[in-house]
Amino acid sequence: AKLNRGPTRVVMLTNLVGAGEIDDDLEEETAEEAAKYGKLVRCAIRETPGAPDHEAVRIFLQFEKVQAASKAYADMNGRYFGGRTVKARFFDEERFERGEFEKRIPSRFLMITNLVGTEDVDEDFEFETAAEAERFG
Repeated sequence: AKLNRGPTRVVMLTNLVGAGEIDDDLEEETAEEAAKYGKLVRCAIRETPGAPDHEAVRIFLQFEKVQAASKAYADMNGRYFGGRTVKARFFDEERFERGEFEKRIPSRFLMITNLVGTEDVDEDFEFETAAEAERFG
């Protein structure tokens, strides 16, 4: 995952509203507010069930230019709204375009490919691989 390394055209807002507080007007009102900073391409709102209340609702603002996103970030981050302190972060544009709005959840599984060629797999291979993996927990 790419960290918040610098401005992108996409700003993600959290803690603007809490879980279950998305209403019919939220997207339109947020888009109107965001348009003050520059041309807004898209506003998308996603709620993550089971997430902590301050992170449950993610609002994504995609601007035409990085400068507009930077203005929105500077003005919105830390803004007090409806008893909440809004958090703004720049969001990876490629992940946004692919619709990857959720945090990646760590998995207990590791997939290893090309460890050996098919001709090297024998009846002991699974046991040997499991024994080697045991060292890591």
